[in-house]
Amino acid sequence: MKLSMYSMSTNEIESKQIEKDACFGTKKIVEKETGLYFLLSTNTTNQSTEDIRHLGGEARSYIRNEFPGEALTIDMQPFFAEAAAVSSEFLPAFMEGWYLASYSFSKYQGSKRPADPILLYDLDKYEAVVKTAQTRSQAVNIARDLCNEPANKLTPAIYADKLQEIFKDTNVNVEILQGEDLDKHGLEAIKTVGKGSINPPRMAVLTLKNSDEKHIALVGKGVTFDSGGVNVKTGKGIWEMKMDMGGSAAVVGAMKLLADLASHVHVTAVIPLVENLAGTNAICQQILFPIPMAYM
Repeated sequence: MKLSMYSMSTNEIESKQIEKDACFGTKKIVEKETGLYFLLSTNTTNQSTEDIRHLGGEARSYIRNEFPGEALTIDMQPFFAEAAAVSSEFLPAFMEGWYLASYSFSKYQGSKRPADPILLYDLDKYEAVVKTAQTRSQAVNIARDLCNEPANKLTPAIYADKLQEIFKDTNVNVEILQGEDLDKHGLEAIKTVGKGSINPPRMAVLTLKNSDEKHIALVGKGVTFDSGGVNVKTGKGIWEMKMDMGGSAAVVGAMKLLADLASHVHVTAVIPLVENLAGTNAICQQILFPIPMAYM
């Protein structure tokens, strides 16, 4: 099925079917003898970049809900031409939202994920914008995937292996510290938190150096599951504790984006990977241990 996308301000479709004064984000499907049209209001008065990004996501979701399971080809060229005329920021933000809304975590589901629609547009004019939007959304989706993994599928060791895979074709150097390496660098806190788990902790150090400018550091908490240790959390609070590594996922996504965009930066990301569980060796409260200067 083919669908053509237009802004509601266009004059190429009969005006009686267009709400020219429609508020930002108004959507409509119009069927004519000449084809099927998706009309979207882009009245951007006082709209932020984030509003435009949300508009792209809403447009993608609207089409998916209107044509569930359909194999779609969407002619985006009319809309792209009008969107580019609105402002230089409109189309990049819109397409980023479009691709973010295409995300689903279906890795462990038996059903096959529906194919994304084929988009038609002037490659010479808009390919760079679309590719950048895809790159940005893919970095976000890497973080989403990490957060959505069940805890038994993202132990510290598995997480470390995933980092090697994610960055294998980039300029990011991945160093994984474990065992005696943690002792060598004085990373006592990581080892202590992980004492109750059978899955030993890791420390991931990601370095991207595309510049000799100021060295920037990112730190992301990578507790792959946090039961609370000996102070076990209750059922109400424990169900989402696989998300205690969300900070690390955000840092991983940021590093992937910087690498894929070949950003002119010098950044090191430090990500402790540890599982905090109750066990015979788990740390008890109110103990004292020195924490020396960690990774240099």
